[in-house]
Amino acid sequence: MASPQVENGYIEIATELWEALTAYRLPGEQMQCLMFIIRKTYGWKKKKDAIPLSQFVKATGIKKPNIVRAIKGLLSKKIIAVIKKDNDEPHVYEIVKDFEKWQPLSKKITLSKKITSVIKKDNKSLSKKIPSITTTKETNKRKIYISSGKSENSIPYQEIIAYLNQQTGRNYKPTTPKTRALIKTLWDQGFTLKNFQTVIDNKTKDWLAHPKYSKYLRPETLFGNKFEGYLNEKHHPLEGVVSEKTIRTIENLNELELD
Repeated sequence: MASPQVENGYIEIATELWEALTAYRLPGEQMQCLMFIIRKTYGWKKKKDAIPLSQFVKATGIKKPNIVRAIKGLLSKKIIAVIKKDNDEPHVYEIVKDFEKWQPLSKKITLSKKITSVIKKDNKSLSKKIPSITTTKETNKRKIYISSGKSENSIPYQEIIAYLNQQTGRNYKPTTPKTRALIKTLWDQGFTLKNFQTVIDNKTKDWLAHPKYSKYLRPETLFGNKFEGYLNEKHHPLEGVVSEKTIRTIENLNELELD
């Protein structure tokens, strides 16, 4: 069982910078590469570091061509800077701390008041293919829902698993091949990020408090062949308002009336 401890190492990063990163929408593979760059720089209390592509591949589980494409995406958004070497030495990477220099997000995207100043009206918006972010508040937690496209690189593996871990308190990895295969199969069938979140919400509500069923709050169960059934489950309107016993009593009375 994993048991991370601060004593074993931690990453020190400015809160303002972290909030800017949190509010900025990034595709999954770009986010994974960015997190690894942060690990290799701030994680070692350095501003920049030389990182071979092989280390990106090992850390993220992403193929080398996709790593290169993700890094180019981060460069185009001006979130990172890269010092290229003329010889065979690895390039040097660093985070652009001045987030006001980052390529602004689409005007459709809603950010917190603290970050809104980043967006300038006279700046060009990103490509129309880039999905938007909707923020909601629930129990004082800020959630970011990211709607991705249909290509392999845009499937939001990380966002789906992060949401599952958030709702269940688990620590599943978005890079596990079996998990990614399950998500991709459903994504190719037309299911959306919101559908995944709905299934997670439905079954968390049903199973989390029950020791017998809580073990099934895992990708292979939730994202298996019963996914569509879980998605379309309807809960009783009085659920959470009165006890389950009272709900059963009401249902029994309704059945008597029908008879």
